[in-house]
Amino acid sequence: EQAVAAAAAADAGYVELESAQRAVAEARASAAEAESIAREFQATVRETRTHADQSQAALRAEATALRADAEAREKQLSGLLAVETSARAKLESELRETQSTVRGEVSTLEAALR
Repeated sequence: EQAVAAAAAADAGYVELESAQRAVAEARASAAEAESIAREFQATVRETRTHADQSQAALRAEATALRADAEAREKQLSGLLAVETSARAKLESELRETQSTVRGEVSTLEAALR
């Protein structure tokens, strides 16, 4: 009887050991799967960061180019405004001179007609 009880206890212990081994194997498989998922996530994060860095660099370069273009256009417009101002002043001066000449000629003609 004691031998039967000891055998039964040994069988129960063996079953318990097998169950614990299965639980350990399942836990290891779950841990391996979790590690794999974590590695994939980290790779995705790295790719996303790389893409974001590249996008930011491209946007910075585009902003710099646009800023330089705007500054060049501003200088060009400033130069055109200076030319326009100078031309306007010259034309106004010529107009005043012409008006003065015409007035003088009109006065001379009027005097001659009298």
